[in-house]
Amino acid sequence: MKKIILILAFLSLTIGFAQNKNTTDAKTVKAYTQAFNEQNFESILNLYSETSKKATSLNRIKSYNERLFNTTGKINTIKYLGKDANEYQMYEVSLEKSKADALNLHIKLNAKHEIEDISFNKK
Repeated sequence: MKKIILILAFLSLTIGFAQNKNTTDAKTVKAYTQAFNEQNFESILNLYSETSKKATSLNRIKSYNERLFNTTGKINTIKYLGKDANEYQMYEVSLEKSKADALNLHIKLNAKHEIEDISFNKK
């Protein structure tokens, strides 16, 4: 009986942690989406990990996101698709401009829920 209680307690904690992590990850993705739609490049940069900030610059983030925004418009909806083998979270993104096809967003977050890597790819 003690083993069953111990197993149930462990499972409850594990499930609770997973839900909390997913919620926090979703907040990061939502913050990115909002900053992208507002073209707030400093906010986007602030979502990056320290390592990623050192590997890029505000100008590079601005250039990449401006080009994407000018082509696609705002992000309308974002749908979680799961994780790939490299721990990238995958999302399907629908976009404002009707002529733009939906894209897939691949984003890798660290343990602090900061962006390590991000890219948009055609479906």
